[in-house]
Amino acid sequence: MSRSSTGITQPRTESCTAPGRFGFAAAADGGAPATARGGGLPLSERARPLRPGLLQPRLCPARGTPHSATISDLDKNRALLEWLRRQVGQTERRIRELEIQEAQEQERARAEMSWKIQPQRSSSVALLHRGGCATYPDQVGLISREDAMIALAEPDIEPCQVCRPDTGLLR
Repeated sequence: MSRSSTGITQPRTESCTAPGRFGFAAAADGGAPATARGGGLPLSERARPLRPGLLQPRLCPARGTPHSATISDLDKNRALLEWLRRQVGQTERRIRELEIQEAQEQERARAEMSWKIQPQRSSSVALLHRGGCATYPDQVGLISREDAMIALAEPDIEPCQVCRPDTGLLR
């Protein structure tokens, strides 16, 4: 009950209203925000200030039911969990990509420190290549530095004119 300016006691009616200009649910009589007036409502049922971008659960004082535009804490946490799972999945995919890339780089580095022999063809001699030479891309049968030095000493094996495997080999 509340008293009017004439002194007549009138019943107080409360209705459920949307958040006002400052993020508070206003009182039905146009008074101060619910958090400021208190109004005898339990703390859990009073309107709370909104943070930008978040919907916070509010109870309608007249009915004691939640507003329809709220998201429960359970739903928020489920959405967060789904987002985190996606992030983990993306991170795991990126790690796999980087591991493959690193393995390929190690293979290229190993090939660059190795040599290979292109077999003799009918009209040409056998050629010695560096492991990464693109003119003979076969990576099977890579040989060590010592084996490459022995191969260059053979009369029927010549160094490739593109990758120059003999450079730095004969020291």
